[in-house]
Amino acid sequence: MLASWKVRVIYLSFVILMLICIIGISIISFFSFLVSTDAIRLRLARELSAWTGYNIELHQPLHFSFFPLKASLSDVLLEDDNNSHLMSAERIEVDLSISDALIGRLRFSETRIIHPRLMIDEPIKTVSGFFISLAHSEGRLGIAIRKVQELSNIDKLTELPAQPFGRILVKDATLIYPLSFGKTAKIANINAMIDWPDLKGSAVFKASGNWNREFVSLTIKADKALLLIGGGMSPLGLSLHSNYGDINFNGSAGILQQKNLNGHFTLHLSGWEQSLRWIKMEKILPNQRGTPLVWESSLEVSSEHISLNHIAFTLGKDKARGAIEVLFRKNLPMITGSLAFEKLDCNSIINALDDPIMINFSFLERFALDLRFSTGNTTIDSLNIENVAASIQMHDGLFVFDIGNATIFGGVVQLNVQLQRNKRFLKELEGRFSVENLNLELLQKKIFRKEYLLTSTTSLILTLRSTFSRWEDLLQDMHGHFSCVFNSGFIKNFNIDDFLEKIRTKKEFFLQFAGDQSFSFDQVKSNAVIRNGKIKLDEATLRFGKEIIDLSGSMNYFEDTLELVGFLNHPHTLNGLCIDTPCILQGLLPVYQFFIKGSLMKPKVFF
Repeated sequence: MLASWKVRVIYLSFVILMLICIIGISIISFFSFLVSTDAIRLRLARELSAWTGYNIELHQPLHFSFFPLKASLSDVLLEDDNNSHLMSAERIEVDLSISDALIGRLRFSETRIIHPRLMIDEPIKTVSGFFISLAHSEGRLGIAIRKVQELSNIDKLTELPAQPFGRILVKDATLIYPLSFGKTAKIANINAMIDWPDLKGSAVFKASGNWNREFVSLTIKADKALLLIGGGMSPLGLSLHSNYGDINFNGSAGILQQKNLNGHFTLHLSGWEQSLRWIKMEKILPNQRGTPLVWESSLEVSSEHISLNHIAFTLGKDKARGAIEVLFRKNLPMITGSLAFEKLDCNSIINALDDPIMINFSFLERFALDLRFSTGNTTIDSLNIENVAASIQMHDGLFVFDIGNATIFGGVVQLNVQLQRNKRFLKELEGRFSVENLNLELLQKKIFRKEYLLTSTTSLILTLRSTFSRWEDLLQDMHGHFSCVFNSGFIKNFNIDDFLEKIRTKKEFFLQFAGDQSFSFDQVKSNAVIRNGKIKLDEATLRFGKEIIDLSGSMNYFEDTLELVGFLNHPHTLNGLCIDTPCILQGLLPVYQFFIKGSLMKPKVFF
């Protein structure tokens, strides 16, 4: 009895073992048949084409393994309908589902793209075109996208059947993109991952690589990824990190029909000048000072404009608030807006521009700008300027800097500078500077940091114009006009009685400030013309008491020369006739003529 039971057990075990062997041999034979007939190779290419929306070209036979079930394609090429290359890959590996494969269906649980080389025209255009191709494909993702596009209610997205997308890994990729003037740039050593467990759920894209020899990492998360690539809006988070700074965005986005962003944006640069150098814009601002920059604002982006509102901006220790809008006209950005600073230290900006010969003004033709800013206190070197209202404008090669109002040394200052870059590579500079009631005593104490020589308030107007090809020629080619009025005051360390005595006795002497005496004057008025580095003094009149001194002549800054003609008590007539009592009284006094020549610092008076 026991022996019979043992025989049955051995017989049953033998039968089960034979069945397992038969099933295993059948499965292996089935897959071997598929491989030998290239069925999987063709179906795999068709599935990849359907998933990506691009044509797949295979140059090598399929490599297949069973445990785990995996297919590998070498020398793969993706092309669009115009035979333009999008990507070439050394190898694509896919992990397959055994259960799906047994019923004749392919599902990729994980796809690995090894050493791909991607070539794009324009990031937004390429990404949009990629998803549009996906939407028209016959793969499961294309069908799912079209179903989403047909939904009238976003909430119905949950009614779609669960469809796993799987995971895509990209290893050691190179991305090539175009620059201006036919040049290209690339991002190398890219490693990326797309993790999308369910088409109805969120998707995460992570990537890292080397851009301009610096490590960069990018993370994008879309809560409704299928809706996003189907043409709708989805909550979106984006984070870009590098050694030079970080960019973060949280809000909602659309990338197809709507093409917009709406959310909160932050930017942090450890050194803004270094960041410009990193993105190959160091020719605009050549010096790297390491000034940190922090930007926080709302962000609204569409195909035609960008709006930045509720801006909180920090440059070094300076903080500002404001709003900026960017419009795109004829493929050129037009930037308008305003920033209000609590205080502003201009020294870091001036230091970045301390070698204007190296500045490349070609950027004036790349965009238009109309930016207005204000600050309660501005520091330039050691000077404090208060209540500044200014603007910067750039368009069509023209740069305009305008200070509509500023207070310095008790006076009100206005400044307008225009720089035009024309097609002959010449630069045309125009400037106008005016000030009212400037306190010269405060000015001398701040600039010369010693006891002042002149006490007065002045109002002046200076206009300049120059056309030049090199910055070295700026002053030599400059011409303009200068006029000023000094109100009543006094001059220290100058003996006016001794000066008048030597003029009347025609005794030659060197004109210099010396001694401890001073004299009061009632008014000084002057007008001058500037041409090619020379100053022609048309008129300079000094009034003090009953005396009048008139000067005219020229000064040459480059040659350090001074040539003036002076008159003491010369009556001011109109068409040779006196028109007032002071002129008549002045005509009763003798007129003395003298000449002032020599160096600017130590001229000589002779007759």
